[in-house]
Amino acid sequence: MMAGSTMKRTLFLFAGLFVLGIESILNEEVSAYFSDDKTAEESARMIQDWVSTYLVEY
Repeated sequence: MMAGSTMKRTLFLFAGLFVLGIESILNEEVSAYFSDDKTAEESARMIQDWVSTYLVEY
């Protein structure tokens, strides 16, 4: 039974780290948009590129 519990905790941790990575990408690009450093299109393109790369590497 311990192995199943350990597996669940590991998957939960993995999912949490994954979400934090995506959240970090969104925070950075949305901040750039709202501070007028980037257009909505530029921010959207960067989010798409970063998340795509993140998914491949993760």
